[in-house]
Amino acid sequence: MKKKAFKLFWTWKDDAEEKWLFEMSKKGWALRDFKWGLYTFEKIRPAEYIYKLDYKSTRNNDMEEYLSIFEDAGWEHVAQFFGWHYFRIKTDQSFHQPDIYSDIDSKVQKYKVLSNFLIYLTLILITIFFTILIQASYTSIEILRWIYLILIGFNLFAVTRLRWKIKKVKNSSI
Repeated sequence: MKKKAFKLFWTWKDDAEEKWLFEMSKKGWALRDFKWGLYTFEKIRPAEYIYKLDYKSTRNNDMEEYLSIFEDAGWEHVAQFFGWHYFRIKTDQSFHQPDIYSDIDSKVQKYKVLSNFLIYLTLILITIFFTILIQASYTSIEILRWIYLILIGFNLFAVTRLRWKIKKVKNSSI
């Protein structure tokens, strides 16, 4: 039996997404796929799976090596969407919470890569906005101007939140 659920998480809220997926597994639903905010679950016996997300910004040329690193550590790759990879591992009932990152620097690097990608995307949006949309004079372009302004605002907000998350992760290691 399959179940679909639509839910959106901000990029800096990956820990909340992981927690939600953990709760779904306790209710007997295992993640099978993810696309555009739509999660596909498969019915299982209720179990406690810890889910972790990783963002891989490089091309998929080294995908086999990338996945084997996680598999060797006991993680199962369950879904992939745009650079985001979903991994899970069954809990062993110990107090140890497994993580895919062995150190704080690796975790910080994930958020830096995401932040840099959004900065790059924001610069492209700003360039398009000022070179094309500001100079256009026909009235139907007004909606497009507002859409671009909203997208630029969302990206700037996301970059700010990711930078805050980086600071929080760094401080948690102290």
